[in-house]
Amino acid sequence: MPFGILEPEASSQCPGTVVITDHSNLHDSTTTEGSVPVTSGLKKDASGVVVLAPQPSDSPGDPLNWTATKKNLFTVAYTWICGAVGALGPLLIAAYRPLSQQWGVEIGQFATGAQGSLLCGFGVGAVLFNAVAAKMGKRPVYLFTNAMLMIACFWGAASRSFASFVASRAVAGLCMGPMTALVPASVGDVWFVHERGLRTSLYALAFLSGNHLASPIAGTIIEHGSWRICMNAMGGAFGVSTLLVFFLMPETTFERIHEGMEAKSTSAHLETSEEHEIRQGQSYARQLLPYQGYRGRTAFSKALVGPFFALANPTVVWAAVLFMTNLGFVVGLGATQSLIFGAPPYNFSITQVGLVNLSAFVAALLGTAASKPLLDGIAQRLSKSNHGIFEPEFRLIPMVFTLLFTTAGYFVWGQSISQGLPWAVPVVVGLGFVTFGTQIGIATIFTYVVDCHQQDAAPALGLITLCQAMFSFGLTFYINEWVSQSGPRDCFFAIGSHGRLDFSHAPVVSPLRYEIICGGRCC
Repeated sequence: MPFGILEPEASSQCPGTVVITDHSNLHDSTTTEGSVPVTSGLKKDASGVVVLAPQPSDSPGDPLNWTATKKNLFTVAYTWICGAVGALGPLLIAAYRPLSQQWGVEIGQFATGAQGSLLCGFGVGAVLFNAVAAKMGKRPVYLFTNAMLMIACFWGAASRSFASFVASRAVAGLCMGPMTALVPASVGDVWFVHERGLRTSLYALAFLSGNHLASPIAGTIIEHGSWRICMNAMGGAFGVSTLLVFFLMPETTFERIHEGMEAKSTSAHLETSEEHEIRQGQSYARQLLPYQGYRGRTAFSKALVGPFFALANPTVVWAAVLFMTNLGFVVGLGATQSLIFGAPPYNFSITQVGLVNLSAFVAALLGTAASKPLLDGIAQRLSKSNHGIFEPEFRLIPMVFTLLFTTAGYFVWGQSISQGLPWAVPVVVGLGFVTFGTQIGIATIFTYVVDCHQQDAAPALGLITLCQAMFSFGLTFYINEWVSQSGPRDCFFAIGSHGRLDFSHAPVVSPLRYEIICGGRCC
């Protein structure tokens, strides 16, 4: 295999290792069975070269068999929803200093209450609603949590005490969790392996764009109006999300049984063959039902604690460490913007503090544009050189860009702010580099986990989300004090150094680590 990736010693096929390129001219033991290529009889894309993985069933109810229009509308829906979820967290960041004074609390206490409570609920919700989805399917979870997000935002806007506002944020965080954990799993339900990189990157773009666009928009509204207007607007956005889920996001959980190289299917929603036939001929109106009758085989208690067993898997542990530090420190960087740019030498207004994040939005767009050639393109080229066999580890090459850009970005941010350089240096160069690298990193991490563990993607991503939320929650307690006491240079130099630590544990570094990760995802 390329880059010294070792063949697994296990007798069974390593999960995630699939044939995605038809090399009919190859007749060695790795690609043929006798004189017949293993790709013969497999379903391929329109070009006839790319082998579809996973192999779709013959059922029209299989999400892999949805029309391109239906899949693209599904993508539009989750992109909007993830953008709204990404915006809710940092919505009021630009006004932390004046709002803390309005509520009569210290800025650190306000950040912990407004952001910390949301992050704490966020992590718990990722695990809790993953268990609910395992029993009832993803659609009812999406519907319920989006409706509750709408209610929580209107509640927060109407709050007359800091305690009530914090409670509304905790409920909102609880319902944000499944958007991070379940959406990438849904991408794996709907899209084939060679298509997932771009769609996962769109998910990451939506999340980060909402995160970075919220402050510029909200900052202007708060300065010239009220923060309550922002919260009511978010309530309206989640009202739209609820409608998008209802009309454009049917249930995606579907169970396939593979015998040899031929795919047979059963619906995880149904139990009898008669019901299965109804499922196959299901009308659009029937798909709009909030609950499709899914009854998961796993006990709820087992589904609830199941994600924690993923800690024994090196793939998931590595992904959790990388995701929680990369996204966690981005959250911490945002939480300090009001402190840094609202004080000398910058003395930015609330609106100006919010506009800082426009640089991050542009960088996220560039990261998304780069993700298809980096994620899907590199994986396909490496698969061709590997006799048409795809390994999930091929997804890890773009992590080199994450290492380089995020490390450089944090160093530039800390150094330029400590020296009081013009705002364009930390904002355009520093924040831009950090966001570009983080965008590629998030897409890479989630695509890799889904490729390795298609069937267990939701619980694995739930655990990863929980780790990230708890890390970010802890960071809100001290990040502002850290900057105030140690200075931005020492603080962000320390944060920038985390990239080297993450990368040194990445499975892309050496053949030995490839063997460890491959062993971690083998049966």
